[in-house]
Amino acid sequence: MDLESGRRRWIWKVDGVDWSILVKIGIGRSSSLFDPLWCDMSDRQCHLTSPLPDSGTQFSSFEDSSTSPVMANANEDANEVGVRVDIEAREKVIDVVEEEEPNPFEKKRKETSTVWKDFPEVTLPDGTKKYQCKFCKDHFAIQASGCTTHLLRHIDKCIQRRLKIGVPKKRQKTLSSEAGGSESGTFTYDHAKVRDAASQMILYHEYPFMHMEHILFYKFMRTATPHWQKISRATAKNDCISTYQVQKKKLKTSLKHVGRISITTDLWKSPGQRTQYMVVTGHYVDEFWKLQKRMLNFCNVPPPHNGVIISDAFYKCLVDWEIENKVATITVDNASYNDVALKNLKSTFHLLKKKLPKDGKLFHVRCCAHILNLMVQDGLVEIKGITDCVRDGVKYFIHFEARLIQFSNIAKQLKLPSRKLILDCPTRWNSTYFMLSAALELKDVFPSTVKGMWVLQIYGDKSDENIAKVRNSLYDLYDEYVAMHSQAYTEQLTHQSSTKVCSLSSASLGKRVITGKFKYESFVRKADTIQPVKSDLDIYLEESVYICASQAQGEEVLDSNFDALEWWKANTLKYRILSKMACDILSIPITSVASESTFSAGGRVIDPYRASLATETVEMLLCGGDYVRALHGLKKGSDTKEPSHKEFILP
Repeated sequence: MDLESGRRRWIWKVDGVDWSILVKIGIGRSSSLFDPLWCDMSDRQCHLTSPLPDSGTQFSSFEDSSTSPVMANANEDANEVGVRVDIEAREKVIDVVEEEEPNPFEKKRKETSTVWKDFPEVTLPDGTKKYQCKFCKDHFAIQASGCTTHLLRHIDKCIQRRLKIGVPKKRQKTLSSEAGGSESGTFTYDHAKVRDAASQMILYHEYPFMHMEHILFYKFMRTATPHWQKISRATAKNDCISTYQVQKKKLKTSLKHVGRISITTDLWKSPGQRTQYMVVTGHYVDEFWKLQKRMLNFCNVPPPHNGVIISDAFYKCLVDWEIENKVATITVDNASYNDVALKNLKSTFHLLKKKLPKDGKLFHVRCCAHILNLMVQDGLVEIKGITDCVRDGVKYFIHFEARLIQFSNIAKQLKLPSRKLILDCPTRWNSTYFMLSAALELKDVFPSTVKGMWVLQIYGDKSDENIAKVRNSLYDLYDEYVAMHSQAYTEQLTHQSSTKVCSLSSASLGKRVITGKFKYESFVRKADTIQPVKSDLDIYLEESVYICASQAQGEEVLDSNFDALEWWKANTLKYRILSKMACDILSIPITSVASESTFSAGGRVIDPYRASLATETVEMLLCGGDYVRALHGLKKGSDTKEPSHKEFILP
């Protein structure tokens, strides 16, 4: 109530709309009681303004106003809310129940919206206060009215929240139309799942982020579902990063349950970026006795690329994955800087008291593929004149089509069965073998013939000495695994005994009951501590050789699908300690091909159109693609293997 102006405000509803009018309190006068004022209800709130300029509607008396249909409704509503109007002979006073003002001392209502659980209030360095999403760490303005619409909108779109806690989004259900013979039913569109699947598609197929913004791709998706929402390249990149981080976290957790991990690593220089990358690949046997291979890092190594820099970058990768205590071997090629790098790494492990198998004698594994290539190249030098002659002859005939037709006609006249020429890649000796094999079949067509091949002798007179050396190494390594098994078993018994004491002390008031199961377990534990007369390795070496063959139609056929890990899995109970040693040994890669094969994918990702990608983005794309392939049980089929040679079919 405004005492100075002597006015009161009267609020009532007409047709569901709030109206307001100011009432003058007149004492002993016959002037009009009501001065209508215009009420602005555009935003569903009452804002009093000046009276209507054109309004000539005046209420001469209360009696006149009561005959108005508007005032009649107002009187009825006023009676409902407790408005009491007393009219006296000489005083006409209207008492109105005033609206209650908010009490400043009244306890503020609690924030009941669930959105506040995900948006704590934080103070930025500049002093401003914002709401922060605890999943993606984005900041949002604090509304004075306490509005949460923008926060709820972000929750529906936050891919980090959806990937971490898997909260399903409110789904829009529509009846699917019967087109092309499809069955009718309910269709649910979840944009978060679509974005997750799109990120995995980009990582697996090595698509550019711009792929999601292609016009025809957008039209295709709109044709597939009218609910499709366009995904920008920035969103696609963020989703790929999220998928990469989630899969990396899962892999990091799974590696905690692995005993030993073998590593392969190599360096590669990107032709598009002129940047040196180091790939680190982990090899291990999982809990299901399946050999696994995962790309751990594809990181940039700054120059100079000497052994010290490489060893430092490699050790940082191991610490990041928390596997520095699990590394068994590292397989590298024969580059000189790798010798220096592994020597420094070995010294670092000894300095930090990290245990290595056989005191680090198996730590450095040289790539057998490189060694075999050097051996073959030395052998090919002896017949270099022959290989060069054949290679030049193939180039001569395939250079012009007329020459190739003439060569084919001669082969037909001689009735030769072979119908193709092969040109090798000089750096791949297996392709040289294919070229020479094809040339031998067509030697009568060539002006000169291939007359000789060299055979390498593998076995020498020192085979017994090498076998004894391997046998002694196996026994030394087996003794280390026996010591590790005994230590782990002792720790397990200590933990079980401490747990049993705690349980007995908590149940000291009750009567202890010794069951048959408890007696049996105690007997097994005592029997397990007795050392056997022969070790697992002795028993294994004394057994006969397992022949991987099967009987077919009375003949012995070699089984090419024999799985050594499956055999050791089936004999785990028989060779408890030796099976663990075999698991770690069989996971050691003998070549660095696994790391070098990554460079082919790196060449596709860092093409001339994406040469400006950051090194972190390159690592995310390559490692994320490897994790997605492992998630879905797929291989690198983007992508067929590049042929090592070129074949030319004779016309």
